[in-house]
Amino acid sequence: MEIMDVFVEKMISKKKTAVDYAIYAILAVLVPPAMIGTFYIPVIQYIAPVFLAGIIYGTYLVVTGRNIEFEYAVTNGEIDIDKIVAKKRRKRLYSGDCRTFDILAKMDGSYYTQDMKSISNRIEAVSDMKSEDVFFFTANTKDGKVIVFFEPDRRMLDIFKNLIPRKMYD
Repeated sequence: MEIMDVFVEKMISKKKTAVDYAIYAILAVLVPPAMIGTFYIPVIQYIAPVFLAGIIYGTYLVVTGRNIEFEYAVTNGEIDIDKIVAKKRRKRLYSGDCRTFDILAKMDGSYYTQDMKSISNRIEAVSDMKSEDVFFFTANTKDGKVIVFFEPDRRMLDIFKNLIPRKMYD
């Protein structure tokens, strides 16, 4: 009997928070006067277009840098979780075999105990921590115990259920 490779992938976008909107508001208040001011400051008046371009580019980087997505990829029991900023920069947040998980459970269930809450090495790869679809798992890594919050879909949960039935609680 031939064993087939299993691959499931999911992308989610992080929801905007009050911090994001505060940053946008601060930029809306500070950037226009800064742009106008570059033409009136005698020291930089002659290179004002360069400063203007720098202000515009810096604002663009800050605004697009608030666009965050998370990608989950499960391949034959290996899970990779990446953070993608502005659809350009990718950073691996976690990579490991689900068979090494201590527990995989829904966050709003009874398994998210004080012991879980006290783990300081946290990875929050979710659209919103208040979402009802948030699951967590704990595992030991080279950096110590880690707790990872993520939002798997049904296909991923089925894979985990097949591979680690005694460690999964949904």
